[in-house]
Amino acid sequence: VAYLISGLNAQNGVNVTYDYDYETLVVTGEVWDEARKNRVMQAITQAIPLQNVQNAVIIKPPELHKSVCFERGSTKLTPSAQSRLIETILLLKRLDESLLINVTSYSDQIGVKKHNKKLSDSRIQNVTKYLRERGNVSNEFVTGVSQNSPEGVDPSLEPEKARCVIISYEKKVNE
Repeated sequence: VAYLISGLNAQNGVNVTYDYDYETLVVTGEVWDEARKNRVMQAITQAIPLQNVQNAVIIKPPELHKSVCFERGSTKLTPSAQSRLIETILLLKRLDESLLINVTSYSDQIGVKKHNKKLSDSRIQNVTKYLRERGNVSNEFVTGVSQNSPEGVDPSLEPEKARCVIISYEKKVNE
């Protein structure tokens, strides 16, 4: 059992352990998605001839909270921003395609609000276009422009951190 668990844990998105009392094998831990959970349980039940295997594995996708910053008055993706988006793409490719991708744009407090709103809209478009076209990300996107500053950022002290798009995800609620 220990070797099997060790092999399963070598996969991205699998962190499981077990407890065995000669009658029952309880598998606990976390996996990124339902497919990984099914693969873990299938491997265990095929390899270990036990009648009673309990599945206590929970699904917990990795955290995604990427901030992509922009130059003042610009909507162009900098090399640094592109690098962060590539990291995001690589993570999204390993996750469930049914996750909703939240893309929220923020702006600094410098300049006219109407112009900042236009910049924020264009930044969202550029980020989602990059994710779709360069990364072939097929998830559904939810986009929005926030009038507030990103959490933990004081735009008067750090305006460069306030000019950003933050990418996160959430599980889609079935209708």
